[in-house]
Amino acid sequence: MGGLINARFQKEPNNGIAVNLQDQTSAAIGHWFHIDKTTVTLASGVAEEDQQVTLQAGHGAVVGDGIIIKEGTEYYEGIIVGVTVNVIDLDTPLDGTFTTGASVLLVNYDLAVDGSGTAIVARVTPHAGVKWDVTRIYVAIADATAMDDGTFGGMGALTKGCVLRGKYNGNYVNVINIKTNQDLGMACNVQEYHAKAPGGEYGFRCMVQIAGQSAIGVAIRLDGDMDQELQLLIQDDLTDLSSFRVRIQGHVVV
Repeated sequence: MGGLINARFQKEPNNGIAVNLQDQTSAAIGHWFHIDKTTVTLASGVAEEDQQVTLQAGHGAVVGDGIIIKEGTEYYEGIIVGVTVNVIDLDTPLDGTFTTGASVLLVNYDLAVDGSGTAIVARVTPHAGVKWDVTRIYVAIADATAMDDGTFGGMGALTKGCVLRGKYNGNYVNVINIKTNQDLGMACNVQEYHAKAPGGEYGFRCMVQIAGQSAIGVAIRLDGDMDQELQLLIQDDLTDLSSFRVRIQGHVVV
């Protein structure tokens, strides 16, 4: 089932099939859908556990930007919490070693953007040489306005909607178009509305379990060597939301 288990089949004398299950050890992943801003370059190499990077001049990074660094089989994502000229402070320590040849991307993790004029693509994709099996997708929306099944967050129903789709070898496969919280709920195994706490905001969260016999049944496999990714196509103005975030979970294919 999508790399979650190894199964060895052996024919039995009664023509039944014996299935032996074996645990598989693989690195877990948890990555945000992101909107690309700009590509930048490391001015010097960095080591695991570093919490600062130095970028080449002209980077344009600001506090609050997300940053994704890829090299070899390493993949790092964090948020910029300080900028002193070209020295960038990160909220999360690096969990890999990167050289000046690494791919570095400034991104937005918050998808509450205006895609009404030109659609905006949020994506999550493995890097070359790496395959991921995506087993869960989480969605979290916060808003100052109360929510129900007929709204998207606390906004009215969307006009064109947010399209979850896969990109495989340059071709697209649409999964679902989401215009309301009800659409999200129908796509997910678990959904929750959160009442506004004093001084807080209303919330909606949901999770779709992809792998497993009680779910879709198989993981979504993404191959970085084949330009495969999951996308969320945003076609409406979502800036009235306080925040809109989407995250995957799964594991590296070994």
